[in-house]
Amino acid sequence: MKRCRHTPEQIIRKVREAERLLGEGGTIPEAAKELGISENTYHRWRNQYGGMKADQPQAGAAAVARGGAAGAAAQAQAPAAR
Repeated sequence: MKRCRHTPEQIIRKVREAERLLGEGGTIPEAAKELGISENTYHRWRNQYGGMKADQPQAGAAAVARGGAAGAAAQAQAPAAR
């Protein structure tokens, strides 16, 4: 199977489509197969992009690239090396 990269907009669209399929009574494996992705990819995308709207991917993608707010908070709390 050929591997392709999805843009943040495409990911958000697919996550929303999967949520619609799940709302109609489908299962996660069925939704993932319908979208052409693995179950692991669906879960990872849902965790990273689940709450975003289609007009938010630029800010969200930048936060994911930086490690998100949790990564910045953890870095701030880490003890300084002497």
